Amino acid sequence: MKKTVFISTVVFVIAIGTTVFAADTLQGVAIYATGGWTEPTWSPGDATAPGGGDLRLYDDGATNGDEVADDGIWTCVVSGLNSGQELEWKIASAGWDPVNVPADNLRVFVPSNGTVVFKLDVNLKDDGLLPDVKDANEDGIAYSPTMLDRIRTASSVSLTGAFGGQLGGSDWTPTDIAGHVVLNDDGQGADETAGDDIYTGNVTGLNPGTYGFKGVLNLESWDTAKFTNQGFIANGGGNLEFVVGASTDEILFKLDAETQRIGAINQSFNPVPGPPWFAHSDDWGVVFTDTEMLYAQSDGTFKKVFTIPTAGDHEVRIRDQAGAQYPGSNNYPFTTTSDNQDVLVIFDPTEHTDPYYPQSNILLVVDAVAKTPLNEWEFVQPVGDFMEDFGGSNWTTEDINFEAYDDGYAEDGDVAAGDAVYAIRLETSATNSDRSLKAVGYRAGKGDGSWKIQFGGPGDGLTISGDNSLSKFSYTPGLYTFQIDTLTGRVGVGDTLPERPSLDDPTTKVDSWSLY
Repeated sequence: MKKTVFISTVVFVIAIGTTVFAADTLQGVAIYATGGWTEPTWSPGDATAPGGGDLRLYDDGATNGDEVADDGIWTCVVSGLNSGQELEWKIASAGWDPVNVPADNLRVFVPSNGTVVFKLDVNLKDDGLLPDVKDANEDGIAYSPTMLDRIRTASSVSLTGAFGGQLGGSDWTPTDIAGHVVLNDDGQGADETAGDDIYTGNVTGLNPGTYGFKGVLNLESWDTAKFTNQGFIANGGGNLEFVVGASTDEILFKLDAETQRIGAINQSFNPVPGPPWFAHSDDWGVVFTDTEMLYAQSDGTFKKVFTIPTAGDHEVRIRDQAGAQYPGSNNYPFTTTSDNQDVLVIFDPTEHTDPYYPQSNILLVVDAVAKTPLNEWEFVQPVGDFMEDFGGSNWTTEDINFEAYDDGYAEDGDVAAGDAVYAIRLETSATNSDRSLKAVGYRAGKGDGSWKIQFGGPGDGLTISGDNSLSKFSYTPGLYTFQIDTLTGRVGVGDTLPERPSLDDPTTKVDSWSLY
């Protein structure tokens, strides 16, 4: 007889960002401008500017140059610096924890008056330019409006990247103007308004595909600072990216010179994610063509059968011409056992309301004939900052007491053996809220360790070598069933099975069958 267990109320919320999260992230936290020019160098909280200037940022509308109180823009003004020099800098809290922005070092040029302004903006922009505040795990956009003088007087502001050869120059060559898109603030061509410090350029005629790029001033080399997805970076910094669906697409590039935020917008299609949806994999193609396009189903899902030439480990992700990608952080892994094996790729963009995440844009892959899973697991395990309340150690990925199995053992909350849903029932005497949750997995015979395989998160699902986002949940004393669907990557807390799209496919001539 199946044991009846009382499950306490659990509240599940998505950890998506807010417009301004200064009150949450920076409440009571002192943050500072720091760098190689401070005394001592790179010592947030302990250093001063040359001459003893204050390095702390404020959002009170009164202190250290801040203009408007509680607007989510933190400010620090430093005077007495040697004009003409280039400074590498960041914004950080004492000891670099919890604030450390950005990941790499920014650069600023000291103007003739020797005064530099440093800012941290924690407001979500959502305007297509980067960097941006994506969620509550990021600490804001660091920039120096002092850079305006340098950009305004530059002989050129331009972009270079993987498209340079198609423009008559070379790919990724910062000094080759022939392979660049030049940005202007003259009110001509693509630029709407002269002198508004929004530099604009455009390009058409590129071949369909995905292109990485960065921006440079004065055709300088990669050894100098460049515009990246982290801002005006001195060293490092990630590439920006845009997608071309057809050679007639117009790509509009914009640089906000004050904040050093930059982006590319495809003007030729609606930037609302799909359909159509495309399954991208090195095993069958990574270009937007009918070869990769999934077929719409009457239940709102999209499916297609693909033949994998060789047995082994493979990866896939869903993309569309608006640039959206699912899972969010990396590819979905699966393993075939024979050459020329058919697999069924399913994408479910519909919205689910059960307590499991992701709740939409769910990807899964099964054997096209048997409709069986393509990954075997030693075990999977929920992880997060809730574990101490359930008798474990937070963020520990190999805790035997948290290992979930698909063995049908009702005492551990598993509904049925072999349905690819792994469950573990855990008890707590604590009350807590806003705890983080995702899961990790160990594939049989693959040697996957620690965080290599991740499940869950509002925008992720099953990924390999990803960095899945966190879902959130709250609890009171009681017994809770954690469930991980290893097909969809959905993770949550509940006593019913996670919802999953149908595994049937009209293009596959087999009997209809579902795992549960």
